[in-house]
Amino acid sequence: MNKILPFAFVLVAAGFVGCGSGGDDGNAGVGGSAGAGGGSATGGRGGRVDGVIDCAWLEGPQNCWQAAVDEAYASCAVPSSTEGYFGDQYLSCAYPNGDTDVYGSNSHPLDAAGNGHDDFYVEATRGGTPCFTFEAPTPSLGGSSGVWTLTTKSGTVTYSYDSAGISIQCPNGSTFAASGVPFAMLFTCPTKQYPGGVEAIPFPGFAVSQSKFNFMPSSQNDKGDSLTNCTCAPPEPPDGGGLPPPAPGCPSI
Repeated sequence: MNKILPFAFVLVAAGFVGCGSGGDDGNAGVGGSAGAGGGSATGGRGGRVDGVIDCAWLEGPQNCWQAAVDEAYASCAVPSSTEGYFGDQYLSCAYPNGDTDVYGSNSHPLDAAGNGHDDFYVEATRGGTPCFTFEAPTPSLGGSSGVWTLTTKSGTVTYSYDSAGISIQCPNGSTFAASGVPFAMLFTCPTKQYPGGVEAIPFPGFAVSQSKFNFMPSSQNDKGDSLTNCTCAPPEPPDGGGLPPPAPGCPSI
């Protein structure tokens, strides 16, 4: 069993030189809650906070971040048996059924130069309509403060964090936050069991690997499906043997 230690803002992100199908393993892990400058993440609309984030809130129906993540998996997940293929510079991925993923210019899941991610953006279209959009701009990745947004058909959830604590604004405009002692107490919350044998406190997080994007701490849904599943080259070699050429922008195999 894999157990994620109780660090807030669990973030797994990595840039890979190689490309291919396969699992999500081998990612580099980054956590963040160290001191940072700037404003506090714990204020809502004009400083208004509608409730406190505590262990019960993380597990309860008011946790709109988890509700949005669940909605994304329910309507957007790619079956584990299905692969899409990266386009030029890894900025898009096309699936056999016509579904697509589009990545931001600085956030492709693979980086042939090994430069990693400056920020992250992914938009998934399923059945011809937008399914979810996730954005974590600089300095969110591995930084000590930042803002993430997750948009589904139900609306946008905004997750903010800094050295003072965390806040989550729900699609209906309500804001929940934790700072000081309540924030420190989140690190003592009970862990949950997630698909893939993961045991973790349910803090927001996400993972990027050589082929897949998922929210954390669960790296897949209960069927083993991921939110994206892309590779660089078709699995079957062309007639005459040998490996097929890589898709435009993908590194040679």
